[in-house]
Amino acid sequence: MKTKVRRLENISTSQIPVQIDAFTTIYVGKGEVLENKEVCNLEAIRGYVKVEQDLSEVNPINEGKMQLFD
Repeated sequence: MKTKVRRLENISTSQIPVQIDAFTTIYVGKGEVLENKEVCNLEAIRGYVKVEQDLSEVNPINEGKMQLFD
């Protein structure tokens, strides 16, 4: 499953393989940042990276009071 990522930072002490699609893997070094990509293996590397996900497709939740007319 692809996940849209605004910013992905490697917080581990070694390189992390980030799979962009079925054929492309980018190796992100220690402290390096990858921005505005779709990532396929985010769950596998989540413990090694700091992630800011792109939630632009999620509909906002309207909170608060709503007036009902009967």
